[in-house]
Amino acid sequence: MQVKEQRAVKQKHAPVALSVKASAATLFVSSIQRLTETHGLSFFALQRREAAVRCRALTDLLPVSSMVDVLRQGALGIERSPTTLRQPAEEWSRRWRCPHAEQEQRAQCLTQLALPSALFRLLVDMGITKASEPFSVVGGLTPAMELWEESPRKSACLTSSPPSLHPLTTICINAIEAIIEVTEDLPCETRVAAARHVLSRQPEKKRFYSEQGDGEDNTTKNDTNGTAGRSDHAPEPTVRLFILSPYASYGALYEAVNKANDSESMFFGGEACEVLLVYICPMTAAGSVGPTTLNDNPEIWGRLRYQQAGDAESATPGNRRGNHDELFFIAATLGDYLRLGSAFSWVYGWQLCYAPQGPPPRSLPWLKLFSPTALSAAISTAL
Repeated sequence: MQVKEQRAVKQKHAPVALSVKASAATLFVSSIQRLTETHGLSFFALQRREAAVRCRALTDLLPVSSMVDVLRQGALGIERSPTTLRQPAEEWSRRWRCPHAEQEQRAQCLTQLALPSALFRLLVDMGITKASEPFSVVGGLTPAMELWEESPRKSACLTSSPPSLHPLTTICINAIEAIIEVTEDLPCETRVAAARHVLSRQPEKKRFYSEQGDGEDNTTKNDTNGTAGRSDHAPEPTVRLFILSPYASYGALYEAVNKANDSESMFFGGEACEVLLVYICPMTAAGSVGPTTLNDNPEIWGRLRYQQAGDAESATPGNRRGNHDELFFIAATLGDYLRLGSAFSWVYGWQLCYAPQGPPPRSLPWLKLFSPTALSAAISTAL
């Protein structure tokens, strides 16, 4: 009997194909349809308005016919081009052209930052055409009505309000104008460690940094000889970090869905950690001349903030008053990040499968139910 049950489970949970050709919208829609048909989840889009955040059924934002177009053609039937966001993207690139601390470092940054094209494609496919519009979709379950009718909680309530939605999945991406730099919020040693981590996986950028100095691998030399090994001609490469997705506690996410139409609420959702775009920016000595390189392919990292340094048990992720930050690598590109999100069914906290402490206890059963294959792969990678 137990063997039959195990076989049934394996047949029920087919793995999500991480096609490198499928668009982010296709992966997103296919995962939504699977969760709706197999597990009965309901999905809602949170949209910011002047007076409040409006909660709408996802089918109002993305009709079933549009979802069919996405799955068949890889894009919406309505012609929507990423060029609608071209001007906001150019303004974003100009705004963040130079590091804030460039003058203090007495160095010159020859890197022009740009947002990845995968971001524009997803936003446009999801109906986002303005730089001020975030993209936030939450999926969850409501108690069966027959159970709600018999619930002691309902009889104790003075009003017969419908059962609340319990959020299980979330995808939240900041509006383009809200993708702001947070590099200066991190300690210098954290930024240096992150830069070396990125360079260790990106040989082409490591070679570029070496060529700006004396022809040697300065990163390796710095690791072995400390500050004495630094080249006067090639300042330490640095990273620049931007918030792609904000942090939201589960309680805040619950409130966002169930009280979104309250005039006092302007919260539109978030993830279990901050999700960052991480750009590597080789620096050259001030006054030196070199070609400007375009970087439109940042890595995706997660960021946790703790109240007490080194105290993971009393940690409060997202606390801006914390005195300890933890960064962890998630994906090499935004496209990979979106494919991973679809593989994990966008379960709240899936990014923390790549953090040392793992996903939130509340989310683990849902990861096992919705995406056992992706969870097993993440665990085996961490071991």
